[in-house]
Amino acid sequence: FEIIKYQKGELRFLTGILFLSPVMLLMKAGLIENVRAKEITLHHFFNGVSMVEFEQKSYEFAVHKLPRLIRPEALAKIRFHQRNNDRIIIVSASARDWIEPWSRTENIELLTSRLEKKDGRITGKLESLNCNGSEKVNRIKAHLDLSEYSPIYAYGDSAGDKEMLLLADHPFFRAF
Repeated sequence: FEIIKYQKGELRFLTGILFLSPVMLLMKAGLIENVRAKEITLHHFFNGVSMVEFEQKSYEFAVHKLPRLIRPEALAKIRFHQRNNDRIIIVSASARDWIEPWSRTENIELLTSRLEKKDGRITGKLESLNCNGSEKVNRIKAHLDLSEYSPIYAYGDSAGDKEMLLLADHPFFRAF
């Protein structure tokens, strides 16, 4: 939601969330899937937005806002793994657009959801499967051979991370 607030402003965010509250309630009740609610939300806020404008604002968000959203304990753990020359990969259901500028400066790889773009505009749909739950595991296994890494550390803070945490020798859930 932080990217929406940043790109659309607090008032537009709040009115949009109010408008979308039935969708959120249906998702919480298990009547529509998380990914469907996500696409409805993305469509509401970003459908038709120029890719140039979206990418510029996403870049600004990644440079100016995202570093302040990262918990100090999480950043300390990233620094620990960087000092040990560990391979660090962020696996996120968030879209690549607003994480990559920051992750690139940190030399961190990304496996993320991707937004669909057509005719120079954002559609509000996902380009492929939402990088959440078992899809995180699929992306990790497609990206690297886990047998080449030991030990494996994984950090997660949501239900969508639980399958990924099962891959790790050292899983940490809501550690920060």
